Amino acid sequence: MWNIHSRFLARTVWVRNGEVDLAYRALNRVLNNEEVFKTARLWERYEKPFRKRGRLCYEKAHEIYNNDMERKIKFLMRKNLFFHSSNWYPTFVIIFYVLCPIPLAIGRRCTSDSGYGTHDSSPCTDLMWFITSVIVISAFGLPVVLWHSTVIHAGSMGFIMAANAVIFTTITIYFMTFGSDDSLPSF
Repeated sequence: MWNIHSRFLARTVWVRNGEVDLAYRALNRVLNNEEVFKTARLWERYEKPFRKRGRLCYEKAHEIYNNDMERKIKFLMRKNLFFHSSNWYPTFVIIFYVLCPIPLAIGRRCTSDSGYGTHDSSPCTDLMWFITSVIVISAFGLPVVLWHSTVIHAGSMGFIMAANAVIFTTITIYFMTFGSDDSLPSF
């Protein structure tokens, strides 16, 4: 029996001791990992060709952005280990890289139009821009504080500052370029 259906074995969800809820959660996790729900949602309704092109362009741009950020973060982690192999404090700026886009995405939902420009004047958007500014300033301030307290060397601080400039420039360009659905280029 197992030889015949071996390709379905990894997708099989067993109900043990009558615990259907656990099996249902495991089944949902398997279906989410294989993107079955996403595919089913796409097939529920007809997707107009221009919407499909926009969605595909956005997915490609999102994948390029994720790969670029992953490459830069790995590079940053590798270079910081050069100065002190046991000092991981400079890598805490990665938290700021992860947190920075979140307020911008929330601020986008607060506005009536879908732009990220500074012409939006709702209080929610202003608060999100303020929070983003605090995150960016903190990312630049953390290496200075670590250097001033002699936890890291000046070279490490300079490298982190350069990495901050590159990564935050990338995030800014991404949000300004792909801020609205109308500005998606076709790859």
